[in-house]
Order: sequence, then C-alpha cells, then structure tokens
Amino acid sequence: MRLFAIEGGVQSPVLTLHIEALNGPLLKVRLPKVTLDHMEKDSTETLSLTLRNAGTEELQWEVISEAPWLVVEGNTPSGDGDRTAADEKDSKLGSVEQGASNRWKTGNSGLRGIGAKDIKITVDVTGLPEGTYEGGIQVRSNGGDEELTIPVTILSLTSISLTPISIRMAVRDRMKLRATGLWSDGSRTDLSSGSDGRWIISDPSTGFFLRRQPVFVAKGTGFVEIRRVRGTVSSNAAFVEVEEDTAGPVLQVSPHEVDLGTIGPGEASKSVISLKNVGGGELVWQAYGLGDWISVEGGTTSGTAGRSGRRLRVSVESVAEEGPPVGGLFAVRIRLEEGHNFVSYGKFLSAGSYREELKVYFNGGERSIFLKFVVAEKGSRPAMDIQPLGIDFGSIAADGTLTKKIELRNVGKNVLKWGAVLQGSRKTFRGVTLEKGRYVSFANEAATGKDRYLVPERLKDGVEISGEWAENEGYPYSTGEDALFRYSFSGSGITVFLWKDISGGTAQVFVDGRLTTEIDCASEERKRIELTAAENLVEGEPHLFVLTVRGGTMEIEGARVYTTAGLMQGRRGWIGISPERGTTTNEADYITVSVTPEGLSAGSYSENIIFYSDTGIEVVEVSLDVAGGKLPELLDIYRYTKGKDIQLSPEVAQGDLLLQGYRKEGPLFRLFRKGTSGTSEFFQWHNPSKGTHFYSYNQSGWKRSLEGYVFDGSIGNIATLKLPHTRDLYTWFNSETGAYFYTTDPKGEDFRKKGYMYDGVAGYVR
Repeated sequence: MRLFAIEGGVQSPVLTLHIEALNGPLLKVRLPKVTLDHMEKDSTETLSLTLRNAGTEELQWEVISEAPWLVVEGNTPSGDGDRTAADEKDSKLGSVEQGASNRWKTGNSGLRGIGAKDIKITVDVTGLPEGTYEGGIQVRSNGGDEELTIPVTILSLTSISLTPISIRMAVRDRMKLRATGLWSDGSRTDLSSGSDGRWIISDPSTGFFLRRQPVFVAKGTGFVEIRRVRGTVSSNAAFVEVEEDTAGPVLQVSPHEVDLGTIGPGEASKSVISLKNVGGGELVWQAYGLGDWISVEGGTTSGTAGRSGRRLRVSVESVAEEGPPVGGLFAVRIRLEEGHNFVSYGKFLSAGSYREELKVYFNGGERSIFLKFVVAEKGSRPAMDIQPLGIDFGSIAADGTLTKKIELRNVGKNVLKWGAVLQGSRKTFRGVTLEKGRYVSFANEAATGKDRYLVPERLKDGVEISGEWAENEGYPYSTGEDALFRYSFSGSGITVFLWKDISGGTAQVFVDGRLTTEIDCASEERKRIELTAAENLVEGEPHLFVLTVRGGTMEIEGARVYTTAGLMQGRRGWIGISPERGTTTNEADYITVSVTPEGLSAGSYSENIIFYSDTGIEVVEVSLDVAGGKLPELLDIYRYTKGKDIQLSPEVAQGDLLLQGYRKEGPLFRLFRKGTSGTSEFFQWHNPSKGTHFYSYNQSGWKRSLEGYVFDGSIGNIATLKLPHTRDLYTWFNSETGAYFYTTDPKGEDFRKKGYMYDGVAGYVR
C-alpha cells in the first residue's frame, strides 16, 4: 500500500506500507482512563489493567512497575487457560524465562504469565510528600510491548465547608446538605457522598441521614449541630432547629421553565428565577446538582427565602475555543448564582436543543426547574448591558422635574432590539417575579477623585464608617482589614449591592448584632452581586447593618430596604422614560429617566424600569424621597471684595467682613441648605500669603493645587447637577495673582480685562 497526503498543490513523500497476515501472538493492553489529580496524602487507589491476546499463538507476558508506589498484584485468572508465574511451574514458563524473556531481566521484577489476564495495580502514596509524580508500568511480551504512564498529584485536605449553616425544620422534613472540600492547591471538590467522610450529629434523637445520601431527616424536636468529618479534618457546624410539624414552608418557583435561547461559541445567555416562601416558618433552600453535569467552579448556591423572595441568576455559556470543536463537541457551562454564592457546571455537547432539569431542595420538599437552550455551531447573539442598575434621586422637593441617564449597550453581535416599560402594578414579567424596595445609593458624588470616601450629607444620620475607606467613582471602597461600614435603617429586610473583582476580599455581615453570613468578593471578572442580609425583621423598628472587612478590598454600591408600609403610591405620570424602545449594534443608547414630584405627598417612592429583549431582561431600580416643603431653603450669597481678594459669604457673616474693609455686592445668587438632594457642600479655602480665596464642592480641589491654602469649611450647598431653575456658576482665574473670581455671568463681568481667564463651572446655583 502506498500512502501520501496532498494539501493544495503540494504532495508529501510516498510512504509504502506492507500488510501481512498475522502469524503469532498480539498483545492488547487496556487501562481505563483514570484521573488521580486529587489523591489524598497517605491514601491508596486501585486500578484494573487488562491483558488480552488478539493473535493466533500463545501470549507470554510480564508486567513491571517502575515506581515503588505502584504495586502490581495478580487477580483471579479470567479463563481456565490463563496461567501466571505464581501458580504455573510447567516447561512453557521455563522456556519463557530462558529464551524470549531474557530482555525482561533488565527491569524490576514483576508479575509474569501466559494468556489473558486481569491485573490489579495499587497506587499507594503512603509516606510521599505533596506534589506531582509520574510512575511507569511496562508490559513486555512476545506479542509486542506497551509502556503506560500514570500521573499522580498528592494533596492534603485543608478544610471542609458545610452549607447551609443555619436551618429551621419541622419534624419529618428533609434537607439536603453540601460538604465542599478545600485542598492544599486551592481546588474544591464535593465531599457530600457516603464514601467521602462521615456525618457527626450532636443529638441523634433529632434526626438522621439517609444511607449514602447527604439528606438529613428530622425525627424529633430539638437543637442539633451537624458536622462532616474526613480523617482528621472537620467542617464548620450546621445548626439545625427542629420544631413541631405545623404549617411548614412552601417554596414557590417562577418560572418553572427558562428558555435561554440560542448560544454559539463565545456567547452566553442569562435569566433570573424567583424563589419565594408562600408557606409558614423559615424556608432554607439549596440548588443541588444538574444531572450528569460536572461541577467545575464554585461551591454551592443556597440560602433562605421569605416573602420578599430571592433571585437565582442562571446563565449558560458556550465557551470560545481556538480552532474547530473536537469531535463536534462544544464546551458548555451553566452558572447558578445567588448573592455571593455561585456554582458552575460544565459539559461537552454537540449542536442541538437541550432541556436540563435543575433540582432545588428545601426544608419541606423539592422543586424542579427546567433550563432550555440551543447550542449553535456559530455565534450570532446580541447581548444587553445596562448601567447603572440603581438610581437614587435622594430627598427632593415637590417641585420641578429631575432627570438621570441610563446607558444601554450591545456587547454581543448583530442588532439588539430592546424595549423598556415601567413595572407599575405588574407582579411578574415574562415569568419572573418582580419586587420593590427603597433603593439607597451610598455614592458621594462630591468625593469622586479623592483619596478617601466621605459619607454624603444626606446619609450622615444613617451611615457610619471606620477604618480605611477610599472611593471608586464616589462609592465606598475599603482598602484595609477591620474596616467597618454601618447603616441604620427601618424596614422588614435589607439586600446589599456589592462588587466583585480580582482584588475582592472577605467580610462578615451582621444585622442587629447577629452574624447572618460571610462573603468572598474575589472574582476574575468584575461583577455586581446582590446579598440578602436579613428579612422577616420587625417593621417600624430601627435596625443596624454592619459589614466587617476581614481582608482584601470591598466596594459597596448601596442597598434595597424592604418595607410593607413605607412606600407611597405615586400618581400616574410621576416618572417617565424616553425613548421606550430602540435598536443598536455597536453604539450606546441613552435613556432619560425623569421624575416630576409635583403633587406627590411627602414620603418614599420606588419604581422599577424593565428593559427587555430577545436575550433576557434587566431591571433598573429608581427611588426618591419627597420632602414636606415645596421649595428647598436657600441662602443668599454676597461678594466681598478687598484688593485682589474676592470672598463669597452668606449675609449672616457680613458684619465681620465689613469691619475688615471689604466692599459688599449682592446678593449675587443663592446656595442650597444642607441635605438638599442633588447638592454637595460648597467648601471655602483661603491663602494667607496670597490673600486669596478658593471655592469647590470637591475637597481635593479638582485640578487646582491647594498648597498654601487653609480649609475654612462650607458656606452652603451647591448643586452638582442641573436642577430646575438653576444657573451655572463660572470660575475665572488670574494666573499672575493667583486670585479666583466667581460669577453667573458667562462673560465674566469684564474681568477678562483684569487678566482673568475662564476656568470652568464650579456648580449650579439659584
């Protein structure tokens, strides 16, 4: 036979093959594919090696181990004609030793025999230190040779994490627990099954585990601690309270089936599943497994669910890989995420339609959720990205109109068609349960660009910080251990919005002095998460949320405070969006959110804007507080001039300045009182050597150096965005004298002739 290859117009050299009839033995070796990348220190594993003769004459063989931790042993012969060195003494074996088998004497001695054989190989790593090893198994015969390499990675189990950690059950309820092992290389594995450890129950009278299943069955009332133990490593305790069988929790899932659409290589689709307790008592749930999909990242998704519900975020991704798919199979990942907990499952799938079942267990039963998606050979999917996902107008007067912008981008392919609607009286949208709360932003726009975060005036009665806090685009960003963030609120529950990134740290969360959860915000990609810190709190009483940073960094965006009686019902048309639909490919679309509080009663208002497309939905939360008065209190601001020094001051300070020889002008404009929404404190500095004054709502001075200046404090509040009936306050600067001049006249009141140059807008005034 002549064999060659042709690519284009180029031909390879010709290879001549001679095929002859087999006359003699032919060795066939089979070792099932095994993965020994998580062998526990001082443990053993057993492998099965199969030898078969595919030829016509008798096969004579020898199996040799080249590593002391690979032990070759003989099993029961697979047929009456099989013989080994241990039980055969006839002349055939002797001839092998003296003739054809002379070459076997150069290696380590091993098991010898004739014919087919099943051989047990024990991998015994007792006494070996942690690390990666490779051992060889040689099979020599008169029908050919084979050499097998067996890689082994030896690790130590460092800890076991047991979830959920707090459970309330009724007698005869069942709850599935998950034990996740953390290994010395940082990897995680599921240690929940029967052979991976043992369950320790402090009071066996309260319940038991099903045989070889991580399912706890409550049989008697009481309080019990449960731990998972493997060797000398013990998990944290899961605390279970078993009560009498009364009206128990009932898990409501919406939707029951999620259509995630079509995904090609490099594309992903996401959706949201609502979990809600419509029964009595406390509901503890856990998403446990996805058929034969393999857990590739993360630990588990679990938690509690109350009347306010939980959002289980689901995404399916076709992982982009270089080159065509091997064997026509595409790497697909399904990710489940709730708050800071997540788990990712992987599987290789061919192109086609799929419907996968996700089981959610709770202390009262289980629910099934079906995930539908189509794996395509090529990508063509648009994807919607929206910023921001929360807008807080703060406290405003019942007057005028305020606006904010939302940015919408297509981060996928082809054309994205989108629409936007207000939630209004809707309870669900496309099968997803909607919920409302008072969204509170912790951002301080005046702190943007500074080295440290300052609590904004509007939150000083509710927020307190200690430790090292920097800012990221105005949001609080911890930079050291033991940093604390405290927020006082009133409501029935609270969800906190945090950001994960590569430098994200760990923290503990307390509500009313009780530890509710621990979080880890480390992630390779930056993403926003929702952390439900507490629910079922007493409405109308003060509560305290405390976040204690234990390491790394922690960025806090804001919170959603749930209240059953604290949200007002707005009149029709108090909030609007424009445009309500559009299409985009690569450019950004900007949607204007406008609120007209005129005619609204004093109180808190909330609305959700639902953005939808064929690829899913996103919800933007909008909130505001309407103050009791119609107009904010204003301060008349006067200009006091003495030589090159120009000072701005309220009328209340005029006496001292006039005595010092200053000339009074005005009032020129009005500043706002502290606490007015959309404003920040307008700070004053003076330079004793130059005899000049400088003003800014940014304590860093923005682009101007404050060297030689002394901080005097605030003279009032200036608007940082264009509020109704406001004017620009322009800054002019004289580079020769270092003096500043502030005016609402865009022409600078002819100060250009005195050497002043336009230097920007200081803010907006009345």
